[in-house]
Amino acid sequence: MKIALIGYGNVGWHLCRFLNTYFEQLEIVTNNPIDTDNFTFRTEIPQDADIYIITRQEKFVAETSKNINAENAIVVHTSGTLPANVLDRHKHYGVLYPLQTFRKRKPLSITNINFAIESSDNYTLDTLKFICETIHQNYVIVESEQRLALHTTGVLVSNFPNFLYIIAYNLLDKYNLSHEIIKPLIRETTDRLEQYHPSEVQTGPAVRGDSEIIKRHLDFLQNVSADAAEIYEILSKAIIKYYNK
Repeated sequence: MKIALIGYGNVGWHLCRFLNTYFEQLEIVTNNPIDTDNFTFRTEIPQDADIYIITRQEKFVAETSKNINAENAIVVHTSGTLPANVLDRHKHYGVLYPLQTFRKRKPLSITNINFAIESSDNYTLDTLKFICETIHQNYVIVESEQRLALHTTGVLVSNFPNFLYIIAYNLLDKYNLSHEIIKPLIRETTDRLEQYHPSEVQTGPAVRGDSEIIKRHLDFLQNVSADAAEIYEILSKAIIKYYNK
């Protein structure tokens, strides 16, 4: 099977490493090849691949697919939100969406990624399943709306908490406190999810309805960061509402 991986950003950088381990015929299409990476790079899209995996930004996916003229090839993208049918000019199309946070040049373990796959037909589905199984990855078969739900939850559990960590770290910096102090708390909070539903382990003043502590925190944050205070208040109100419904 010959694979053309189009794009070499965060997702493409990781996917090429996973695929290269198990597939000998892999070409990477990018306008910015990196000399230190030992892969086959090209700037033009080959027309003899069996499957094309477009990892470029969503706004470039449809236009990129127009440059693929291999009649019976499979064409997929890796977006969590873009509908699969943006590729419906091709006979076989689908989505190979990796549900993980990626940073270029920060390698991930190959066992730490779940894929959501979507397909236009059984041939495409079987091929995507084969790729996932070959690189030893778990996968779930989804429809476009389910994939959008996965992507949204990814933002909720990864991007938003990380921004809260930024706020917390900045607060620690302001008061000359080490970031290391709160890392055990972060680990304990996430470790609990291995055994419990998050609704069972929510703690803090909001879930207790402790309005005095909430006010004290808000007064403190208002003097430090109005944005942080606003986020704190919104989340506290949401927690109180959830546990009092």
